Amino acid sequence: MKSHSGISKQLFIALSIVNLSVTLFSVFLGYFIYNYAIDAGWITLSSLQEDWTEFHFVDWIWLSTVIFCGGVISIIIGMHLAQRFIKPINFLADAAKKISQGDLSARADDSQIHSTEIAELMHNFNSMAKQLESSVKNAQLWNAAIAHELRTPITILQGRLQGVLDGVFKPDEILFKSLLNQVEGLSHLVEDLRTLSLVENQQLRLNYEWVNIQDSVEKVLKIFEQRFTTANLT
Repeated sequence: MKSHSGISKQLFIALSIVNLSVTLFSVFLGYFIYNYAIDAGWITLSSLQEDWTEFHFVDWIWLSTVIFCGGVISIIIGMHLAQRFIKPINFLADAAKKISQGDLSARADDSQIHSTEIAELMHNFNSMAKQLESSVKNAQLWNAAIAHELRTPITILQGRLQGVLDGVFKPDEILFKSLLNQVEGLSHLVEDLRTLSLVENQQLRLNYEWVNIQDSVEKVLKIFEQRFTTANLT
């Protein structure tokens, strides 16, 4: 990562450059203007020494030129410095606009940054955009998985209950146990979703306890018993 200087440091350097440039320009410009005015006969050294309290027209020329050129130098350096700060901010605004319009892959271009503050801002923004894109993709995958997991037990429950109404299945204890297993599966799925939300909100507290794995396996076998039978699997 490139090393960048802070905004305050860059402002201090820019103002120092402006001050030094205008000062040196004033000295050299004054030397050449007064030297030329003396050689051209506009003024003399004796007249400058006698009338030092009054502005001569050469003084006005020198002063006006210094003010004009100093303003031009300040504008050029100021525009250059402003461009260094505004350009990455525009990149940031464009990326934020694209994200608000649904393009979560948009990132702010951080290849032309000239200050530590803006560099950190761009880095944090791109990290936030990356996490947002990842969260949305994970949410889409979870939604698809949840829809699939809900569809299976609901389809079984609907088919068995419809079979009971149509007289295909006999409403006995075995059927009720099978339907109960499907309902318990839905309850576990809801509990898993609640656990997932707690994990995402960093509020999950784990409680360890002994379980009978045989009961869990038998419940799973009961849930998929119809598929096993259809596939001739034991």
